[in-house]
Amino acid sequence: MGFGKTTLLCGLLFLFASSVHGYNEAETLNVFIVPHSHCDPGWWKTIEDYYETWTKGIISSAVESLSQSSKRTFIWTEISFFHLWWKDATKEMQDKAKKVINSGQFEFVTGGWVATDEANTDYHAVINEIIEGHQWLNSTLGVRPRVGWSIDPFGHSPVIPWALSQMGLEATVINRIHQNTKAQWKDKRELEFIWRQNFDQQKSPFDLFVHLFPFPLYDIPNTCGPDWGVCAEFDFERPVAKPITDQNVKERAGVLADQYRKKAQSFDHNNLLVPLGDDFKYKNLQTITTMFTNYEKLMDFINSDSSMKMHVKFATLSEYFAAVAKSPPSQKFPSFQGDFFPYNDRDQDYWSGYFSTRPFVKGLTRQLDASIRTAEMVETMATLWDSRSLNSHAETITTARRETGLFQHHDGITGTARRHVVSDYVTRMSRAKTEVETSTSTWVGALSGSQVAMTTRTVDKDVKSVTIFNSLGFRRQEVVQLEVSSSKLKVKNGAKNVPYQVILPIWEAESLHPSKFLLVFPAEIPPLGFATFNLEESATENSEEISLKFFTNEKVTVNSFLQHSIEILPLSEFSVKIPWGEIFIGADGMLSALKLKDENSKLKLKQDFMKYSSGGGAYIFAPNSEAENIEKTHVAVRVIQTRVFTQIYTTFLSSNKNVVSIKLNVYHVDGSEFLEMVTQVDIADSSWTNKELITRFSTEISNGNQFWTDSNGYDIQRRKHNDKGNIASNYYPITRSVALGDDNHHLTILVDRALGTAGLKEGEIEIMLDRRLGSDDGRGLGEGVTDNRVTVFNMILQLEKVEHPAKTFEISQRLNNPIVLFSAKSPQISPLPVLWAQDLPESVELFSLKNSPTNGATILQLFNSAADQYARVDVKSLFKNVEVKACDETLLSFLPTIPRLQFEESDVKKKSAEPYSTKSASKPIASGDEVIIRPKEIKSFVIKMATNRNAASVWDHPQQVDAHVIEPEPDQEHRRGKDMVIPNQVPAPKTEMNISDLYVYYFFTLAIFGVGFVIFMRRQFRNSRVLESRAALPFVNPRLRR
Repeated sequence: MGFGKTTLLCGLLFLFASSVHGYNEAETLNVFIVPHSHCDPGWWKTIEDYYETWTKGIISSAVESLSQSSKRTFIWTEISFFHLWWKDATKEMQDKAKKVINSGQFEFVTGGWVATDEANTDYHAVINEIIEGHQWLNSTLGVRPRVGWSIDPFGHSPVIPWALSQMGLEATVINRIHQNTKAQWKDKRELEFIWRQNFDQQKSPFDLFVHLFPFPLYDIPNTCGPDWGVCAEFDFERPVAKPITDQNVKERAGVLADQYRKKAQSFDHNNLLVPLGDDFKYKNLQTITTMFTNYEKLMDFINSDSSMKMHVKFATLSEYFAAVAKSPPSQKFPSFQGDFFPYNDRDQDYWSGYFSTRPFVKGLTRQLDASIRTAEMVETMATLWDSRSLNSHAETITTARRETGLFQHHDGITGTARRHVVSDYVTRMSRAKTEVETSTSTWVGALSGSQVAMTTRTVDKDVKSVTIFNSLGFRRQEVVQLEVSSSKLKVKNGAKNVPYQVILPIWEAESLHPSKFLLVFPAEIPPLGFATFNLEESATENSEEISLKFFTNEKVTVNSFLQHSIEILPLSEFSVKIPWGEIFIGADGMLSALKLKDENSKLKLKQDFMKYSSGGGAYIFAPNSEAENIEKTHVAVRVIQTRVFTQIYTTFLSSNKNVVSIKLNVYHVDGSEFLEMVTQVDIADSSWTNKELITRFSTEISNGNQFWTDSNGYDIQRRKHNDKGNIASNYYPITRSVALGDDNHHLTILVDRALGTAGLKEGEIEIMLDRRLGSDDGRGLGEGVTDNRVTVFNMILQLEKVEHPAKTFEISQRLNNPIVLFSAKSPQISPLPVLWAQDLPESVELFSLKNSPTNGATILQLFNSAADQYARVDVKSLFKNVEVKACDETLLSFLPTIPRLQFEESDVKKKSAEPYSTKSASKPIASGDEVIIRPKEIKSFVIKMATNRNAASVWDHPQQVDAHVIEPEPDQEHRRGKDMVIPNQVPAPKTEMNISDLYVYYFFTLAIFGVGFVIFMRRQFRNSRVLESRAALPFVNPRLRR
């Protein structure tokens, strides 16, 4: 072989070796060592205990050590901890902190109030938690994060990078994904990628660049290189680590550099990220100083030896990403669509149990979020109309935001903290909820001129009026239920009685309570507005007819009350007709089928309650076998039917304990074509230890083992049952919904808190409700989960022939933001002021309306939930009785926009599942003051408004209208498949008309028609050319409501 051929072959081999090994070994490897400390604000200890014992010293040590050398760096994530440190720090320490922050040595990454969980958190809570941190950083230190850091959540969601991108962040780091996926991507050198949302088919402002750690964890033995034992020798807090001296520096530097080179082979460029930290690392100045000085000796040696072709330095995370962005243009990165759930770290252990661990607390944070949202809106209205009193209560909202933000931590809402820490979270959120609701009552009282109190359902006998607040951006019709102590009450809408109101007896065991009643009436509440109803004593009891039926196979005696006879029937299969169809109940008292009103046959929709026997713990779901039905004895079903709502209430015993009871509610008002399922669960009993309770829905829907789960309530993920995986590997997180469908039906189940779900068989969906585990699962918690509480779940079951995402999203908003009631001991005479002028366009959510934390302006955020349509909104026209003086768009965090780094994308596209397809949406042209909201975008505005408090129109509330109750259609018995029957309904009174009245009526009708026809024809002739030139605009039209 000639010399030329040999040279060519060697060159080809070198190129092949280079392509296999990734980075270019012929050039210098730039190593960025990033010191950090991962601090959980609640896990083994409460946030205060962690702060006092460890975190306070960690931050002080980092600031002090960085002050000693300008070459040292440090990154920090949890603003909840830094906020506490800042309050306690001396002026001298604050000045030192400002200096190292402003110099770029001390960097805040992500900058949220906590390092959030990504499976259980709702998008409202995630966004608000990050905003709280960013606003504190901006107002206190004048800085904002540029990159993200998410190294410990148990799986990763695309919603987090989406939110960070909309807050101006340029890149982020993640870690915990399925071990097999990480290994495959490491081998392909695809650990850095562009994370794209499912609804985007090409480059988008929602994209975010991501760096994935190549090894399992984030401690020093897992981050310097592939050899755990070798890397442990460079954690100088461990006994195995030898201090660096002049005698061993050469050998030690060579070993460390070798680990760096091996790690660099997993990447396609010559920049290497090396985190240097662990959980609660650097608790005092000595430990961090030891780490810095030893690494400085190693760096000096490596950097001085040109033969090592390596440059090592302490750096911030932003420095690393900036270097990657400046890599040669040929270094392009693949894109990825999907999420990383469930997380698997070893063997067949899947972290899908925490999706449902401690559901009581998961529900509490959702309730607190809704209370905060209401408070922010009411406070905004109150300060616009009366800014005098209300500042003293504003701090309660900030406190509440921080308490619910704290719970979004990845060992908070996950339910994976120790028992006393969970109790601390509950105390904090319960106290915050009480305080924020008290402040909200004060603001509503200022608006109404009355002393009011927020109430859930029970009202005292001296209450004379009830004011209802709707925090949503569209008009809603609801059925209001009040627990009262008198059966002789009337609800007044102004001067007239509210139609269809009814007073029901309240069931207790097998009897009716003698002095408690349920007052039920329909109400329509305007968008972001109030509706007030007065309560008056009546001489007679309510005359609305009620049907009460009691189904059981037990011997019982049920009294009758309010002259409503109770029909006692043997429990067997039966059905109940409702306005939009028919509900079928099986012989076991459970839902068995549904029929829509335009269909001739029913659809099997069988609900069961079942249990798994498990060997898992707080994190791990490890069922020992298939789920089995729970025992049901003493089954009883109560059916209540009125013209305004229907309720089917099933109770039973399981092992002589009332483990589950369920109410199926149907409301006969517009927009409520769904089945509400209120389920009470109680497994706080030792007999349930190492068991997990689920509810399973079995249908005839042919879904091909494919179903959909929401992603933090923001978007959806397509799921497909994995036949090769175990049960736990097929469980996924939901925060708002799970759905399945075929060409004939689409079933959606909406939930009021984060839970776990699976579709293990064709046409099936199961949801895990609660778990009781007696043992630890070996993931660090050190205890089981046995502090279960009685928990009430509110779910909505929506069955459609054709999927309507906008309608489902509207129902989800209603579920998560229920109407808020305020009671007063005096009648409400004057109307409350009006701020909101109109319904938002369909699919557009009023995400938030609140006072700006800094400049006295108003914050408005609008979310276009549609994945394939733009929305167009005239912001100024949304408001009434105020003058919009300025309206400036900002980032999602209310901060000004800034330029972002750009990363080159390759043609390689990776997916965890097939993203759903979306139609190509054409962007409309805005006119006037309109703004265009792209699909799945949240627009944020800072608005300056002025109010004329003396203007009569401020108090000129539009006439309060009655809700539209769905009436039965005529000739029902002759219209097969068109039944809208409400059993035992009282027919509407007939109005008689004599013959002379008919003549007059016909005469005037013909006269009006004739005049109208002449006017219509003249206008048609004059305006025909103008009409022909008009074209429809391509944007989401505002919804038309009754």
